[in-house]
Amino acid sequence: MRALAFSQIFILFICYSFIGWCSEVIYCSFLQKRFINRGFLKGPVCPVYGFGGLLVMGALEPFSSTWIPLFLLSALVTSILEYITSWILEKLFDTKWWDYSHYKFNIKGRVCLLNSSLFGLLGMLASHFVHPLLMRLVTWLKEPFLLYLAAGLAFIFFVDFIFTIRKLINFNTYLVKLEEFNENLKSHFINEAWFNKTLSFDEIILKMKEEAKLKTDEFSARMIERFESFSETQKQTHALISSFPTISSKRYKAQLEHLKEVFKNNLRNHKGKKQQ
Repeated sequence: MRALAFSQIFILFICYSFIGWCSEVIYCSFLQKRFINRGFLKGPVCPVYGFGGLLVMGALEPFSSTWIPLFLLSALVTSILEYITSWILEKLFDTKWWDYSHYKFNIKGRVCLLNSSLFGLLGMLASHFVHPLLMRLVTWLKEPFLLYLAAGLAFIFFVDFIFTIRKLINFNTYLVKLEEFNENLKSHFINEAWFNKTLSFDEIILKMKEEAKLKTDEFSARMIERFESFSETQKQTHALISSFPTISSKRYKAQLEHLKEVFKNNLRNHKGKKQQ
């Protein structure tokens, strides 16, 4: 690994990112019983697996010929990486993108023993069987093709990365708008007879629509119109909800529950149309 050129290391990064994406898609699709395009990026790569693969193959190279020590160290290293990634994303977006709280032996829902064991197994198998093949590939590729290939993959990756960052920012902005919308509704309807502090966001919307039908309420009509205008943006959130069904947030709990419910309803409707 130390003797490799940057272009070779980058191709290894893309390979491990792709292998990780395939593993995530197969595993999560099996659990959810439907196809899930796992990961933040549009392309078939999960960068955290790319970094994890390079980290395991580089830092744990002295243990590459072992089995049990390599398994344990791979599980530890990749779990630390997953924990840090989860923490950074939560700090940036006030959102926990995956949550393992429902699994036994988890740490703040960021990592769990089951996934850590799977990462350890993947690291061990990759080191013994996959990495030697990938090393033969990157050393077989010669200049200038190697450089052109790495440059082309880097361009596609970073364009995808930039659009993904924009998508995540828009998603976060959308949650902020929904939160403000929810607070406006609560402050306006707090003195209404039908209003109850225990009502969920969806229930408030439903009550508001019912009240708007019974009487002419300019505020309700305006709020319904504004809520409906969110629908187009709402569709753009479905891909993220689909990829990360356990997404959670203390700050945006009501808003995320609403988006999850909308996504589930759309999924049920889609299945219903397919069965007809």
